[in-house]
Amino acid sequence: MALLANQADLLIDFQNYQSPLTYQYLMNVIQDDIDESYFYYNILSDGINNPTSYYIDQNGNKYTTPSTTSPTYISLSTSGIVVKRPILGVGLQTDKISSFILSGSNQGQIDKIYKYVALQKSVAVLLETTGSQNNLVSSNQTKSIATATTLSFDSTQSRGSDVSKTLQISYLNSSFQYVPATLNVDYTLTGPANKDTFSIKFITPKQFRIVLTVTGYDSSNNPYQINNGLICVPTGINSDNVVYYINASGKEYTNIITFPSIDVNIQPDVLLSNNPVSTYAKSNVVASPDIQLGTGSWIVEDNDTGIQSVRSMSLSDWQDEIDKKCNIQLELRNKLTNNLALNPFIGLNNVSFYLNVGDYNLQYIISARKPKISPTTTTTSTSTTSTTTTTLFVPTFVQISNTDTGPGGVRTQVFQIGDTIQIGNKFQLEVYSIPVVVVVVSGDTPQTIITKLINGVNNTHYPYPIVASPVSGNTKQISLKLDYQHQFGGSASAN
Repeated sequence: MALLANQADLLIDFQNYQSPLTYQYLMNVIQDDIDESYFYYNILSDGINNPTSYYIDQNGNKYTTPSTTSPTYISLSTSGIVVKRPILGVGLQTDKISSFILSGSNQGQIDKIYKYVALQKSVAVLLETTGSQNNLVSSNQTKSIATATTLSFDSTQSRGSDVSKTLQISYLNSSFQYVPATLNVDYTLTGPANKDTFSIKFITPKQFRIVLTVTGYDSSNNPYQINNGLICVPTGINSDNVVYYINASGKEYTNIITFPSIDVNIQPDVLLSNNPVSTYAKSNVVASPDIQLGTGSWIVEDNDTGIQSVRSMSLSDWQDEIDKKCNIQLELRNKLTNNLALNPFIGLNNVSFYLNVGDYNLQYIISARKPKISPTTTTTSTSTTSTTTTTLFVPTFVQISNTDTGPGGVRTQVFQIGDTIQIGNKFQLEVYSIPVVVVVVSGDTPQTIITKLINGVNNTHYPYPIVASPVSGNTKQISLKLDYQHQFGGSASAN
């Protein structure tokens, strides 16, 4: 006689175990005797302290006294018996199969005893109990927090942890590999050694991974080993885990910026006044910007506390910020008609121009920088007509792929620049609200712009590891590797 059963079935989560398992016993029965045979299935122990033995029928129902009118089951097509054997608890299971042959040369009773082991299946359960929470953590779940935040957990509902319950905390390094985090450097941990309840405070801004692992008894180490009559035990490692990804970033702040006003300094040959500009003769004028430091401010507000602090800004600091975030142009307008006397001068530069007699308003106009398209004008002529055609040139910088390895893993993006660029075109990559901007200058090619973007990304400090690199075989593409939860935005504009 042999037991046919899936060994994995003997790893049982008893908390969710509802119906008896089905087993088939193959018995050496002479075919001629089947019709005159009956069997009794007697459970001697079922994992609950070796209770008083009882009989069951093929549906798993109990009865106390065997009789020829209520046999367990007689198979008419195979020499076997099928029963639904309830396993009520962890431990050694003992069964006795009694077959009765009523007539013929094999008349009599045959008893066989079989033993096997049922074990609690390992089930890792992690609850986040931070504050008033009591939330079940699903494996591969992700959460973003600020550094210095303490998270609390409860693992007492885990099952099948007879061998061990372990906690591993690692972080994603610059090579996009998870390596062990350092206690009291990257994080602090409080709670009992058995990890039933614990709290973690993340100190450094990194992408962390928490792994709770429970390991239970298996075929090699369970305490129910028997030497004789063992039919079946669970095979393989009895283990389970929960993985929780934590993005710990630095504090979040709001920048409240008031840009300073900009006056105009002029150095004339012949002027009657500077404001408005009045001249009684044709004059050569040199104009330069005069940033009024006292009219600008940069306030940093802590989003958690609301506390504000003032950031000190020098003249060069303001010049850099205005260049990066604002459109600047110097306008000269006729005082009477308000018409432009000259084409506007772009940027914070010293400019020189020739001024006819008259009265003029001269001022800097500041506006927030927005992507826009600049027209390029070309002229063609024939012997009888002159035609001016305006065309629009739009530089391109597009994402051609965006792949990832799943929660807690790595995202890879590839952007490609167009074949044509013009001086003044702007290319930008941004993530974590941190932009990297490259403006085309004389001598640049699509390949040099890609190189500048790679260097810009790799030399920028981000909250988590980011690596920019060229794409093999295509010098007009940039590859970006970063954490799964974030992704770059890319754009191109004429200026």
